[in-house]
Amino acid sequence: MVDNKFSLLLLLTIAMSMAKRYKPFNKYEYFYETESLNALNGAVNGPKASCKVEIVAPGTCSYIVRTTDCTLSEVIDVDADGKPVFGAAAGAEDFKTAMER
Repeated sequence: MVDNKFSLLLLLTIAMSMAKRYKPFNKYEYFYETESLNALNGAVNGPKASCKVEIVAPGTCSYIVRTTDCTLSEVIDVDADGKPVFGAAAGAEDFKTAMER
């Protein structure tokens, strides 16, 4: 099961900035990406999430938010430079489904 904290954080961030930023009768598209890395005793782990977000403002103080093409991945390895290498996470499909609702 996917932890819905990612979904809530993404939508909350979008909603807080909407009133100042979006003009009525316009459509906006964004690509959001976030990651959280943890390192302990040389081991690196953590999730990475990304989504395409479409915001439509059909009128004053009215917004429609759609999220599509969402991915959830996690650190599966570390390359020679010490940078994390990401691969599909166990709950990736559940995350995608939850974000598209």
